[in-house]
Amino acid sequence: MTAPVPGQLTELARRRRDRVVRTIDKVTAHYEAGAPLTRLAKDLGVNTKWLREQLLDQGVEIRGWIAARQLRTEREKEWRGQT
Repeated sequence: MTAPVPGQLTELARRRRDRVVRTIDKVTAHYEAGAPLTRLAKDLGVNTKWLREQLLDQGVEIRGWIAARQLRTEREKEWRGQT
């Protein structure tokens, strides 16, 4: 097996990115439900910057980690029936 050329994606990275592109609606839904961007990127095995660009292309507003935590807290309260 040969080493990848600098600047080119490995086959595994290319497959991961292709999977994210194919399921971008699900990824967007997870993000809008409060999943942190960095954690989502790590779980999907892709670069955070690349995932942010994909979400921006879908028209998703990117939030900071504090806003993400507040959103998750609000969603958890709604789920538990607290308002």
